[in-house]
Amino acid sequence: MQTVVEIVRQISLGLSVAHEEQPPIIHRDIKPQNILVGYDGNGIRVRVADFGLAKRANPLTLQLSARGTLPFKAPETFTQSGSDSCAGDTWSIGTTLYLLLTDRLPFPDMGNEDLLDPARFDRPMIPASRLNIQVDGALDQILFKALALAPQDRYQTAAELLKDLNRWKPRASNSRSRTKSSGSSEIYKSALGPLSSVDEEKAKQISREAIELARQAGKLVEAADLMEEAFNKWPALRDKHEYQVKLWRRGIVG
Repeated sequence: MQTVVEIVRQISLGLSVAHEEQPPIIHRDIKPQNILVGYDGNGIRVRVADFGLAKRANPLTLQLSARGTLPFKAPETFTQSGSDSCAGDTWSIGTTLYLLLTDRLPFPDMGNEDLLDPARFDRPMIPASRLNIQVDGALDQILFKALALAPQDRYQTAAELLKDLNRWKPRASNSRSRTKSSGSSEIYKSALGPLSSVDEEKAKQISREAIELARQAGKLVEAADLMEEAFNKWPALRDKHEYQVKLWRRGIVG
């Protein structure tokens, strides 16, 4: 639970910097596949990747044309042209948080043919606490605000969302919640989508490139980052190479 919230907190921190630009930079495609999760000496480290769709907002309207991954797009982008905004990014962050906590989308599609149907938002969102016993009322409220259907009722920027995430504190643990938490890694894996042999081979190739890079002078940090990319593609590699990455981050070739 705390790990999931920390991941989303760091996503919000990164996006808040972009949103504070004048005019703001809007990512437009926040989703688990564009979040890189690694570790350094201070613990978990999260990076927002793939700014390929990011654009500066129109300084007059603070909006821009809608593009991105449909299940993570805000409701207004389905009915209004030029409706991507910072509030749309916070919707995508909220969708990502809900997915990582519950292993389902807050407004699941009825089928691929319904992806563009705004009626799918007419169905009420199930509170995350009903799907995950570790979610408390405060986290439910953060999700309801991040996923408000009307953009004016939503967090207007990632910085606003970040403030509430920083205020959130986990409940005292108990045996029931500890039992429930044992499946958190499986939830995270399934949220990223099914893995395939192609993912495994690509990850192994990246890991080999990281090892070669580590042999070059002054390249240990880059090698560690590259190996973390391999971990994200094929988590089973972490057991084999995680200690090596820790050495690299300390400046030790290993």
